[in-house]
Formats: sequence, structure tokens, C-alpha cells
Amino acid sequence: MINLENLSDKELYAYCKKVGFNARIWTRRFMATIPEVFKRRLYKKYGYCSIHEFAAKMAGVSYKNTDEVLRIDEKFSEMPKMKGLIGEIGLSKLKVVACIATKDMDSFWAEKVKKMTKQVLEIYVREIKNTVQKFPGESHEENLKNTQQEEQIGLFDSEKSISQNNDKASPKKTFTIQVDEETEFELRKFKQILEKEKNEPVDWNFALKEMTKRALKGEVLKQKPVRIPKQKVNVSRYISAKKRFDLERKYQGHCAYKGCNKPAEQIHHKDGFAAVRNHENIIPLCKNHHNFVHQNFAANFAADKIFNKFKLEKSASFAFKHNSI
Repeated sequence: MINLENLSDKELYAYCKKVGFNARIWTRRFMATIPEVFKRRLYKKYGYCSIHEFAAKMAGVSYKNTDEVLRIDEKFSEMPKMKGLIGEIGLSKLKVVACIATKDMDSFWAEKVKKMTKQVLEIYVREIKNTVQKFPGESHEENLKNTQQEEQIGLFDSEKSISQNNDKASPKKTFTIQVDEETEFELRKFKQILEKEKNEPVDWNFALKEMTKRALKGEVLKQKPVRIPKQKVNVSRYISAKKRFDLERKYQGHCAYKGCNKPAEQIHHKDGFAAVRNHENIIPLCKNHHNFVHQNFAANFAADKIFNKFKLEKSASFAFKHNSI
């Protein structure tokens, strides 16, 4: 047995990370057994009152997760490849495709779930839903040419909530507000810059509380001004400040993906820098849409036709982080 008191901070953190990772793996594997145990009513044979009690006492699986794995197993009953992913892939990713997967597309969705991150998978499913529901019978290319995504502000959406130490004792209440797109963007931008200041993720509760405090005190966010040097002749992967400033002025800090109102974080070369060796055809994207495009999934959706063509002259007041490709 390891003597935890003798471990350094770095060693203790590494040990916690290793044990936690293994715990998640075995919890997933146990959850894969729940449908079969329920089918055989095996829990009754060994003195458990319900499948929920069996799962809780055996592996600490919550009532909610037990119900979810049973629902997902039923949904994938005619999809052997998707059903085989229960226990291998987290429930959160499987739930994303459970509403759209069919037995005819079993292999297709199994491959997507394995390769895509949850965030990219959500974008992928959302695109398919929009094209099928809004423009039935048309090709993907025609659908996406005419589709405008409708997305409400994510103050209380599926974004993962990050608990703050100073909010642990405060009970949370949910309320709904309606804002226009410009206000939504400014709120998202404030949260993004705040996360850069803190160097860690923050939830919307903390962001709104911090915004209120700063407004009352008259404080502002710390930002580095964008400088505009002379254009360099040599071409490298580095994107000049002038180019970044031009993008900032044109898109006003928004993600250029059609229908997205999140702040831009990364710069994407639409033609691929390795192929063209220039920075002529570039656009700013948020992190999730940048990953979506970079994994070559947007190509299947006529990617070139679903980027906004902003023609904005007013310079935005925020700078965005850039990562050249």
C-alpha cells in the first residue's frame, strides 16, 4: 500500500489521476452489465429490491445513470455496434446520438462516436437535425446552403457547469432571460476573457456575479491592445498582428461559422496552410467549430457554404486568442 503522506504534491496528483481514470473505466464496464442483470432479474436472486439498489451498492451508480443506461440499451437494441459501445464510451456521448441513430446507420454512428469528441459530435448531430427537419428531401449541400441555425444563449445550456469554491454554500436557482444576439455575444466574450484572467474555466453563475461586482466598482477586464505592424514579406505559420486585426475588425470577434454567436478563439486556414503557404483565406472560429472543421467532418456538409460572409466595418473592442494551423 502506498504511503500517501510521503508523496510530493506532483506525485499525489499523478496518483489521484491514475486511480480516478481506472475508476471511470471500471464504472463504465459495470454499467454495461446493468441491462443484462435487469433482463435476468438477477438482482432479486441475490436479495436486492431493485436494479437501482443493486447498481448503487455494487458500484455506486446513481439512480439517474441506471435509468439512462437502461434507456440507451433499449434504444440500441437493434444496433449491435452501438450497443457494444455501452461500457466503452461514456453515456454523455451515447445520449447525443441516441435520438438520431437508426439500425440502418449502426456502423456509421458507431464510427462517429468513437472518433469525435462530445462537443464535435453535438455540432455534427445538430447539423443533420437541421437539414433533415427544415429541408426534407433535399441534398445536404442544398440544405446547408439555406439553413440558419437557431441557438439561444448558453447561460443554462449543455455547457458543463464548473463549481466555484465561493459558491458551494449558495443554493442555485434557474431563471430564463431573453437577450439579442449582440448582448449574447458580449456575455460570452466577458466569460471567455474572465477565464483567461483566472487561467481556469468558470461557470455562468460566477461570470455574472463577477460582472456585477466589476460594474459596481467601475473595474474593467485586463486586455492587451492589438498592434498593427507593417506587413512582412516572408510567409511562415505565424499570423501577423495586422492580419489578426483585420479579422477582428471584419468579424467583430465572432466565430465565422454560420449560426454561431460564440467568441472566436482560433484562426482557421480554409485552404490549408500546408497546401497554399499563405494566410489569404483565413477565418476566425470558436474552439468547437474549429475542431469540427479540422477533423474533416465539415467537408461532408459543404463547409465552404456554411461560413458567414460578414461585411462589418466597425472595429470590435475585444481581442481573441489565435492559434495558427
